[in-house]
Amino acid sequence: MGGTKALPRLQLEMDVYGLLNISIVVGCRPLIASSEFDPGPLSGSQHLSSLVRSCVDDRGPSTKKSVASAMSPTLMATHAEIRELLDVQEAKLKYASSAAKEVESLFRWSHLRWMAARTRLFEHWRDLVDATIDGSTNNHLDLALCQATMLFERCIFEDMHSLEMRFQLTRLTYAMVVASLQGIKPEFDITQAATDTRKYDLLWIYSVGAWVEDSFSAALSPSDTMQYAFFANQFTKLAAQLSFVSIGTMAPPLCENYLYIPKHQDKPLQRLLGINRQKPLSFRVQPLERKVS
Repeated sequence: MGGTKALPRLQLEMDVYGLLNISIVVGCRPLIASSEFDPGPLSGSQHLSSLVRSCVDDRGPSTKKSVASAMSPTLMATHAEIRELLDVQEAKLKYASSAAKEVESLFRWSHLRWMAARTRLFEHWRDLVDATIDGSTNNHLDLALCQATMLFERCIFEDMHSLEMRFQLTRLTYAMVVASLQGIKPEFDITQAATDTRKYDLLWIYSVGAWVEDSFSAALSPSDTMQYAFFANQFTKLAAQLSFVSIGTMAPPLCENYLYIPKHQDKPLQRLLGINRQKPLSFRVQPLERKVS
């Protein structure tokens, strides 16, 4: 009868959000394919593209300097989609009070595009989990990179704007990242990080986790937040080994090669870099456990 494309736009948006969240909570593959509702990249709409460019063009020319990374092409593509959505977030904030039709279109586009990116990310995660379960490969670093991306996008697009159930699913993802890191082979030795090609992948994962831990502190009780310091510990140790003392020198490679939002992440991470010159954190993490079916 026409499938999802025949549904009224509002019903489609609600159905997609609900079905995807069911998949995430249960841990199964998405119940609806992203191709059924993905509105496509922003470049497909000249009007929407120009609206967003007006908010981000003042960043100046890109000076990207690539760093060694084990990130898969699939995850790189998802990162590119999320970066586009982060640009759109800036435009949505700027034009939030506007009643212009193109602004409404931008909001509607961004919701479905976000759901499509999340669906593809979750599909990729299931592929990695299935490969791990059948023992065909040791891909714990791939898993950690994927899960850190899941952690990042849920925190920035959902938890920071939600008044209820904040960080419930984020804490589950947090625990999965910790578990994946503990399974990396060969083990990542922070004391030998300078010569390890995985160092920037781990630095980014630790930076995401440390930022999320800092976000927890504003939403969880003190007794809850005390158990979340695993990433802050790892971040401060690795940053010290790589001789980073300022976020000004650390942020560019993270921003240019991974996912990073200076206005949200600079302050808490700079605070941790300052701890390097004092004393290391001593908390121990006791992450939540989640069985993957």
